[in-house]
Order: sequence, then structure tokens, then C-alpha cells
Amino acid sequence: MTLNDYRETYSWRAAIELGHPLTLLTEELPAQENSGLITALQSLMVDLPSAIAGDLISGTNARQTAYVRLQSVLELIERVYPALDTAESKTKLDELIARTESPAFAEVHVAPTPESHNDNEEAEAVEPAEPAQAVEATAESV
Repeated sequence: MTLNDYRETYSWRAAIELGHPLTLLTEELPAQENSGLITALQSLMVDLPSAIAGDLISGTNARQTAYVRLQSVLELIERVYPALDTAESKTKLDELIARTESPAFAEVHVAPTPESHNDNEEAEAVEPAEPAQAVEATAESV
């Protein structure tokens, strides 16, 4: 994969989209956490997509460290501030981990071509394969 191709993968896009619920969570944390949990979450919002991009480009497995760090921060928030809802962030992270640990890790979003639909119809978004489906498809083709 080339330096710019990672941006088209569902895995990298999912890591970027994880930033939204994490940002909402940082806004709910008390100001006293500005040098602690807030900073950790903000850092991970950059570290996770960066680690995934690096793994896609170089074939490494650096994303594991970012996953563990984010899981730890979310667990701490849940225990220290039980009134805060971490469910969406945890669900999105679990989905991302499942995707990146499956054969669908490097699956690329393919934009519809202009000739694949007429001018009066809206282009349908191409949905990524579910990680479990990708594993089954790979097993069937072996």
C-alpha cells in the first residue's frame, strides 16, 4: 500500500470516525482532567489512525499499543466517572479492532463510477464487508 492509499481503507476511516464520540467524551470530563484523561483521549484520537496507517503501509502491528491505551483510558473513565457514557466509544473501538484483526483490515472503499448509475439516481454508498463475513469468505476460498 502506498503512502496515500491508507486514507481509502475502511479501517483508517473508522479510526478517524472514532474521534467524534471521543471528543464528546472529553467535553463531558471535568476541567481537572485537562492534564490527564482529556489529554490522553486527545492524543489517542491522533495516535490510533496514525498507527493504523503505519500498519497498512509497512505491515507492522503498532496499532495494538494504541488499542490497549484507549481501552485503558475508557475503562478508567468508566470507573472514576461512572455517570459518563463510554458505550458508543467502546462499541466503535470493538468494531474497529474486529475489522483490523480480520482479512478486511486493508479493504478499500471503492467509489461508484459515473457510468454505474444514471444522472437521475444517487450513487449508493459501498458498504464495507463485516469482519466476520470477510473471514468466512476467506475460509471458503481456501
